[in-house]
Amino acid sequence: MKKILLVSDSFKGTLSSIEISKTFAEVISKISPDVELLAIPVADGGEGTCEYFSYVLDGAWVEVETIDANYKPIKTKYYIHKNKAIIEVASVIGLPSTSIKNPLITTTFGIGKLIKDAITKGCKKIILGLGGSSTNDGGCGIASSLGYEFIDKNGKSFVPVGGTLKDIISIKKPIKPLDVEIIGMCDVKNPLCGNNGASYIYGPQKGASEDMVKILDDGMFNLGTIASKQSMNIEGAGAAGGIGFGILAFLNGKLQSGIDTVLDTINFDELLKDCSLVVSGEGRLDNQSFQGKVIDGIYNRTSKANVNLALIVGSTTDEGLKIAEKKNIFPIIVSTPLDADKKEMKDNAKLYYGQAVEKLLGIVIDSELKQR
Repeated sequence: MKKILLVSDSFKGTLSSIEISKTFAEVISKISPDVELLAIPVADGGEGTCEYFSYVLDGAWVEVETIDANYKPIKTKYYIHKNKAIIEVASVIGLPSTSIKNPLITTTFGIGKLIKDAITKGCKKIILGLGGSSTNDGGCGIASSLGYEFIDKNGKSFVPVGGTLKDIISIKKPIKPLDVEIIGMCDVKNPLCGNNGASYIYGPQKGASEDMVKILDDGMFNLGTIASKQSMNIEGAGAAGGIGFGILAFLNGKLQSGIDTVLDTINFDELLKDCSLVVSGEGRLDNQSFQGKVIDGIYNRTSKANVNLALIVGSTTDEGLKIAEKKNIFPIIVSTPLDADKKEMKDNAKLYYGQAVEKLLGIVIDSELKQR
């Protein structure tokens, strides 16, 4: 074993990706100090995305005044690396920080302020992490802040929110289009409307009642019909309350897997070239782990490069384990004892993870010895 590349997702509620990287480094320095470890925290577009990028890319934080989902003034920040800006939607309109959780009235307008600021600072590429929003306005708030005009039946322009999307009669484009590449980090495949769309699937967790969901979905359909019928059913259009659609319809941008965006940004394929082993993981290994999430993205690349992949996970389901084993992922180490309760899991997360690293290294080293 000459070089190990660690690219693990966080164990939500217990260990951040950065803490995992530090713990792995501490253990390997004691057990196998001759092995080179390259530990890179990763995120898939949700809360913490900017922090992870700042950890692996040499850049600078930019503080900006804007408004949150409830139109309240806030200060937030985004990250710039060369001519590239990374903006986390959750830092402005995140569900936990939204005081009035009502997707009929929440807005994405404040995100546009960050985009405009990044453009004035010379950024030519803007990456939006779409996870964790409290809104359901189809990205109309962002579009409004960037010069789009939404017209109602009286000929007046207004800034649509979830409850007023149905009032849009026509849309006026800004005179000057954006001269910047926009990428939405997106790990969901929901379309804009319908039973599997943004409103029905994610509206309830944002505070929408059953009646509200119907209003929201009808509004989304009206928006999609007027703005861009071809974008309504694209996978990910329903991400972040329809911001995915807004990126496609208003910003001439594109949506791509969050983990693929991260891996491309850190030149992951180059890092693989002289690697003996890649280790990844997440809090819970299940069937969704292989549906565009961190582990799935890393597996796709390691298998193509013929590099072994191992996992350390907090827990696993039978289905998740079977899928991983069929993909010849080995070893798979579960860090949390089966009888541990939630408090034990949180209090001893670092200890359990360290023990899992020791176990993994023992298996890998023993396997190498047997092959000699």
